[in-house]
This record gives sequence, structure tokens and C-alpha cells, in this order.
Amino acid sequence: MNILGSEYLPSNYKFELQKTIRQITRRNSKRVAIQFPEGIIHLSTVISDIIRANTNVESVYILSDVVYGACCIDDISGYLIDCDLLIHYGHSCLFEVTKSLIQVMYIFVEIQFEIDHCINMVQKYMNIQDISILGTIQYNSTIRKIKKQLEINRMKELEISQDMQQDTEVNKAETNNSTKNNREINIPRVHPLSPGEVLGCTSPKVDSDVILFISEGRFHLESLMIQNPHKTYYKYCPSSKTLSLERHDYKRFMEIRKNTHEKSLLTEEYVIIFGTLGRQGGIGLLNRLENDLKRRNKKYFTVFLSEVDETFIGSLQDVTVIEVACPRIAIDWGSTFNIPIITPFEYFSKDLREYPMDYYAKQEEMKPWQTLH
Repeated sequence: MNILGSEYLPSNYKFELQKTIRQITRRNSKRVAIQFPEGIIHLSTVISDIIRANTNVESVYILSDVVYGACCIDDISGYLIDCDLLIHYGHSCLFEVTKSLIQVMYIFVEIQFEIDHCINMVQKYMNIQDISILGTIQYNSTIRKIKKQLEINRMKELEISQDMQQDTEVNKAETNNSTKNNREINIPRVHPLSPGEVLGCTSPKVDSDVILFISEGRFHLESLMIQNPHKTYYKYCPSSKTLSLERHDYKRFMEIRKNTHEKSLLTEEYVIIFGTLGRQGGIGLLNRLENDLKRRNKKYFTVFLSEVDETFIGSLQDVTVIEVACPRIAIDWGSTFNIPIITPFEYFSKDLREYPMDYYAKQEEMKPWQTLH
């Protein structure tokens, strides 16, 4: 299909234009809202022009509210401006589309890059006998390619090693042991995320001792580091073509969170901040918090904010803020305020022996602090 305007987009960015045009035509969509994270919003007008040039839509609206992650899908704004389709770019399908107010499409915007340099760096500097590979959703298909190529290279090395050995019982035993030590290269998963995908608030548990993370920044990687402390982490940045050893001061992190948690236990009054930016907040989670505060005879009030406002928090005294929005706000910046700002996990926990990053995880036994129930 010859798509008018597609030549103005980066060739290594997969915007799934054919799928988009086909779906708009099939659904007979007339008023389309499109939503982008900051990293690619500069391409929003190009995408808008492409949609209008290749379909029969009447209007295309670029939603201007900030988009931090998949949780910021704004079907509510799309509904309020009478759109019949929302296209959300740059993130995976986190919120169930069947529960949205209008029809929703997710476009991951996968970024392609040549993996040869990454493979060479990994084989030169990392122990690939026990390794897991993860990253942000933009590199999801590339993660699978890296895994496949590393396994192919490892098998070739093993075959060469076998050919060089003499056919003796001792060498056969050594070869068998070598084969056993070559553990599978893993791509861990936590539902409902894709295999290898990591969010800033949700990460899978990883068994491997060594982890390769494909991304440009550290925000998502830190989520994985908190979920899996005491591992060895390497980050490969496709844009700079660098492989770096990454560290996280988990001990210091836990000291800060435990100190905040202990202060919150002394509180008699609470403020619940419910994030209205997209679908960050969960009504079920809000209800569980309010019911538990009532059960404990604690005073509280709930405020609804699209952004956690520093001025508002600065005006509060002698309260604990429970943040039902992006938990990384409390984790990353909560200690800068004079009052305790805690996550739902911290509220429902008696002590903090470990720190799960499972805010959006979906499992058989759901936890009270998780938002998808």
C-alpha cells in the first residue's frame, strides 16, 4: 500500500500505518483522537496529516496532556470531545480496551536497530551462560532477535569446542557438563505485559543472575532493579551504541522507604490523591483504601488531581498522603517533602522486607495494592 506522507517519518520507527488506515476504514471512524508520549509528540502533526490524507475521517485531534506511560491512555478526553476512536502511540495495551469509553488502538512504535554491535558487546563483556533480556516496549521484537542470535552463536561455539576435543570418555563428560551449564537465555514476563516488557511501576521476577536491559534511559530499568535487587545489570543504549554496567543503591532506597513508612504509621489523618491523568488511578483500589481507613477509624479526605501538585502537597501538614497514581512519584520524589507520601503497597504493608514492583501485575492471587481489580 502506497501511504501518502509516510516518507516524512523515521524509517526505523514502526508506526503501523497500514494497520491504522485499515482499522479506521473498517470501523468507519470519523473523529479520531491521537495521543503521544513526549519522545515522539513532535511527529504528531505528521501522523495527523497522514491519517487525514489516507482515510475519510472528518477530524483528527492531537491530545496535548502529558503522557508518561501506558497508564495515561486518555479515552475519557476522547469521549468528552465526541471522538469515536483513540489511537495511543508508544506504549503497550495496559488498560483493557473493552472497558474504555470509546474504541481504542495501541501502536507500540517499535524502534528497529542493527543488533550486530549489541551482540558483539554482550559477548565481549557479559557472561551469557545465565542471562535474561528485557527492555522497554519499543524494543520488544529486537529483544527476541538478540536472544535468538546469542543462542545461535553459543551453539556454534559449543560445536567448535566439541570438534576440537578428542573423543574420550573424559572429554565427553566435560562436554556434557558444558552443555548443562549453558542455561537458556530467558525473556521473563509478568502479565498483562508482553514478554520482556518492563514498566516504571511493574516488572517481572527474574531468576538469572545477569540481566541485559535494552533502553535509552534508566527509569524502567530502576523498576526492574527494585523488583530484583542483588543482580548484575547491563544496559545497552541503541542510540549511543553503548553497553554500561548499571547499579542501584537498594540498601539506601529501602532505608528511605522504611523511614517514610514508619512515619506514616504514626499518622491519624490521611489524604488520598487519586490520579485522574488517563487511567493511572484505579477505582477498586481507591475503594479498598477508603474502606480500610474507615475500618481503622482514621480521618481522611480524597482529592482528584491530574498531576500530583507540589504546591498542594506543600500546603498539607500533619497528614500522610496515599498516592493512587504513578507509584514512582512517591518512590522517586516523596522524600523531598516534609510529610510522608506513600504508595498503596506501603499503606497495606505492616513492614517493608522487600519491595515488589507489581502495581499493574495480573496474577491468580491479587494483592490489595494492585490496581487491576
